[in-house]
Amino acid sequence: MSFSDIAKIEWKRGEEWFEKWSDTELAFMSFHSDQNPLLAIFHKGGLNSLAINTIWYYSDWTLWGQDKDKASADELILQKLVSKEKQYLKKIKEIIAQTKRAKTINPDLLKKAKYAFSLMHYIFVTDLGGHLSPAIDKRMKNLSLQDQDIEEIKDYLLMQDNLYLFKKEDEDLRTISERLKTIHGANIAKNYSKLNPKIKQLLIQHQKEYCWIQYGRIDTEPYTLEEIFNRLIELLKESKQAENLKKRQRSTILNKLAKKDIHYFDLIKQYIYLDNLAAGLHRYLFFLIATLIKKKVKISYKDLTWYSFQEIEQLVKNNKIIPKAQLSKRKKHRTMVQINGKINFFYGKKLFKKIESIIPKKNLHNRVRIISGNIACRGIAKGKVTIIKQIKDIRKMKKGNILVVPNTDPELTITMRKAAAIITDWGGVTSHAAIVSREFGIPCIVGTDIATQVLKDGDMVEVDADKGIVRILR
Repeated sequence: MSFSDIAKIEWKRGEEWFEKWSDTELAFMSFHSDQNPLLAIFHKGGLNSLAINTIWYYSDWTLWGQDKDKASADELILQKLVSKEKQYLKKIKEIIAQTKRAKTINPDLLKKAKYAFSLMHYIFVTDLGGHLSPAIDKRMKNLSLQDQDIEEIKDYLLMQDNLYLFKKEDEDLRTISERLKTIHGANIAKNYSKLNPKIKQLLIQHQKEYCWIQYGRIDTEPYTLEEIFNRLIELLKESKQAENLKKRQRSTILNKLAKKDIHYFDLIKQYIYLDNLAAGLHRYLFFLIATLIKKKVKISYKDLTWYSFQEIEQLVKNNKIIPKAQLSKRKKHRTMVQINGKINFFYGKKLFKKIESIIPKKNLHNRVRIISGNIACRGIAKGKVTIIKQIKDIRKMKKGNILVVPNTDPELTITMRKAAAIITDWGGVTSHAAIVSREFGIPCIVGTDIATQVLKDGDMVEVDADKGIVRILR
């Protein structure tokens, strides 16, 4: 692949992703229907894709979006997707179980893991999230439902009977916090060393069981015991969340609907659950594989997130470790290009700048005064913007600020609960932001595309999540 091949394509900016480098590679390989059976259900062809550090670009995706719009409203397509994803997840769980039993890593086990990762990326790439919201709204509008009934149905779709993995971790930690209150009373120890031995043991077990949840993005590592303890302290600062939580119960309004409409909403509910289940299993499997690799070669969890999957394969097969100096360079200047299903990697400042020069630059900040997106949870809030793109940015967040993110992840859950409102660049009703915001009653607008590009820390905004718009007040 030459520079001229890249320059021929009219690239359009997509999302900002902080995915592990290997995940970017596998995602790019899933953008074509001849390689992704799930995508082939509703779309023929695919997207060329380009990653310049954390920014992703695509070739024209108009047809891609139109096909996703159609799929979101088509029960037959949704049924096929749900059925296929269930089959995939069964295979994925089998490979995870095999990986858990393994004592060492070898090329054969990694090959199976790659297959599981590929299946999960098929699911992620075909995610209808941002396209489902308009389809659901249109369906409910045609049913002439009242606003209260509409909100009840949306609660039903998002409040799952089966807990997501990230939600189970959150509730288990909350249980420990309640246990801590019972034992320590008003004199709760703020120092781990002074904790009751029983609480210490619970935290150690919690860290062992759930440390992988934070290990989802590039340059991250599993939760340490100290980080788990700090999250516990943050939970203790909160008021009684039980007063804000919405009960998981089957929507009574569904009993008034026709069977075909109930079937449609049940398909959506299953689809949302499967998508989020896959996200949790993906993090868990990568953690298991990384842990086995660490037993074989001397490498950190963080460094492994900067490897392509091809490089991970070489690491397992030949113990080929990338020198620290090379990793340092790619952290600043890395590019991945996928054209017609073929991938090339470019590292170093010179090539980076050359490729970057062909990408059109747009300064949106001074022109945009209103940002629009999909409503995840209704409500209105005003406040100062805090932009969080990486875990290290979490410390910037103050209670009552407006949280603005490319997307949210499980490690941001406690931070989200500090927010007066939440705004995301991408995502829809399937997203983590939509689920958490509705559960805690936080006004939330998802799928704005440009929020993190337009807004900056300290901006004063009004989030009108009743209308799906953000007004920049400055």
